Amino acid sequence: MSIEDETGKEPYIQHTDYEVGQDNIQPFGLDIHNPVFVISGGGSILFVLLTMIFPESSGELFTAVRKFFETTFDWVYMGAANIFVIVCLILLLTPLGKVR
Repeated sequence: MSIEDETGKEPYIQHTDYEVGQDNIQPFGLDIHNPVFVISGGGSILFVLLTMIFPESSGELFTAVRKFFETTFDWVYMGAANIFVIVCLILLLTPLGKVR
């Protein structure tokens, strides 16, 4: 299904000369999108280095963040567990449980 204007053309499609993967680099046989890889890889390395350089501060921060999530979002965990049990019971008691 397409959306057409009064001329019969699809106005929401823009055609460019860009080809998928044209900016990728290929070191060691890998196909890597350079800007995405540099940003995500650099962020990961920075996170690991800061955690290793400041282990006490990192431990305190991670403990505080974990406690925050445990006290604030405990209802999400309980709800997800209950939904999982209900779905399992539905699959057990209906013909859908026989589908392989």
